[in-house]
Amino acid sequence: FLVQYGSGTASGSLGRDVVQMAGYEVRDQLIALVDEVSHGLLSDPVSGLMGLAFKGVAASGGTPFWVRLAAAGVWDMPLMSFCLTRFRGVEGASSLEPGGYFTMGGVNSSLYKGEIDYVALSIPVGTYWELPLTNLTVQGVSIPLPGNGASHAAIDTGTTLLGGPPAVIDLIAAQIPGSSPGSGNYTDYFFYPCNTSVTATLSFGSRVWSIAPRDFELFRFDDGRCLSSFFRLKTSTKWIIGDTFLKNVYSVFRYDPPSIGFAELSETALAMNTVGQGLPQPSQGATVVIISAAFISSRISFILYATVVGLCHALLAL
Repeated sequence: FLVQYGSGTASGSLGRDVVQMAGYEVRDQLIALVDEVSHGLLSDPVSGLMGLAFKGVAASGGTPFWVRLAAAGVWDMPLMSFCLTRFRGVEGASSLEPGGYFTMGGVNSSLYKGEIDYVALSIPVGTYWELPLTNLTVQGVSIPLPGNGASHAAIDTGTTLLGGPPAVIDLIAAQIPGSSPGSGNYTDYFFYPCNTSVTATLSFGSRVWSIAPRDFELFRFDDGRCLSSFFRLKTSTKWIIGDTFLKNVYSVFRYDPPSIGFAELSETALAMNTVGQGLPQPSQGATVVIISAAFISSRISFILYATVVGLCHALLAL
């Protein structure tokens, strides 16, 4: 196999093994045995990637681990949910901090408040987790979107930033006085004055969700310029919406009916962005075993690792 990611490549052969995670065990799971990986794709303590999209985009052609669990009916609810932390630029933060919560088979009600707003997937099930992006504003100005106001947007926990069609990204930059095109290693990005607080909002259905100014900012240069976390996707008219947005909401990926939901973060969730909390520990063993059919019901949650730089967690389709 050979997999091309946005930040590098991995290649090797395919095999089958027993995979355990969060109290679940799936036997005869197709996995990628990596022989070569490009520099920078993985960094300690991350030693691999687990795909949480659908079979249609798996380079192996195999059924993903999570799909086998969901299809077997062993979860209390057919859901995966995420609450992501942020530590980039936080004083005192180390290179390794807790990345948040990933709950399999349900939601953690202590991490959100209000109702979860679900929106049906915009494409047939089997590829990416995609929603219709219906509205986008920057600094209070509505940005025209391709396709009569609607664009397909892949919601991806394994993507750090937020990418969109070049023409739309250029319109976003135009709403920020003093912005300028990126150059050198940043040709697909744009700069803007760090003394400008930029707020963006997205809508996929009935509700509007905000991206905080600190998430719009990727990093700062000594000359007073900031680099935007919005970048130009040159090869696609679609959007890929990653942790730049997802750190601002509680996100829920529903297997049946296929949809994605968002909710407002609770005070408990926001308090997790505090330096000095303990790191998660690996779990071993399983209480639910999947061979090819459903067994008993269970739900376990676990905490993901995150680094201050790079991905909050690496969850991409293999």
